[in-house]
Amino acid sequence: MERNKTILVTGFDPFGKEPINPAWEAVKLLADKIGDWKIEKLMVETVAYKSIDKVIKALERTKACYCISVGQAGGRDAISLERIARNINYFRIPDNEGNEIVDQPVIGGGPDEYISTLPLEVIRKRIEDESIAVEYSESAGRFVCNHLFYGIRHYAESNSLDIKSGFIHVPYLPEQAERNNKKSSMSLETIHRALHLAIEAIISVEDSLL
Repeated sequence: MERNKTILVTGFDPFGKEPINPAWEAVKLLADKIGDWKIEKLMVETVAYKSIDKVIKALERTKACYCISVGQAGGRDAISLERIARNINYFRIPDNEGNEIVDQPVIGGGPDEYISTLPLEVIRKRIEDESIAVEYSESAGRFVCNHLFYGIRHYAESNSLDIKSGFIHVPYLPEQAERNNKKSSMSLETIHRALHLAIEAIISVEDSLL
């Protein structure tokens, strides 16, 4: 399947008791085009397997060559560039359709883990250069964030598709941190800017290959 100059960026809807999810709030603010690359934005339900299926359908429709999934990590104080997707579901709370999955693989018979194929070093430097807190993370959790991260990498790898994908976690917004008695938060403007910079970093890598 021929891929085009499209980056699919996904963000989850609110989950748990939160009325808002900074992931989707920031994603939907992204421009529709950056340089000569089209930016497709997709809201994904925080639901096991339905989230994977929805993103796969979007990848097939858009023929995007990159997929950046974005999720909320309350309590973190930096943009977290996830390195590893693990083949494990261990939901500490039900997903948005009440699914409670404990000690089950995301994909039966799949490998233990996949590595992000996003250019994380370039993304980190681009974000750091604008004095935004950013870090590498070795754990995308065991909830629907890791679930989606693993599912999309498995889709690409098992079908030999040239789709680079990975996951970025973002902190609570200030109002969420206050509501949940957490000290760490980040403004929506800063989160949006970090995602824009991540996309610019990807485009710079692709342009350097031309």
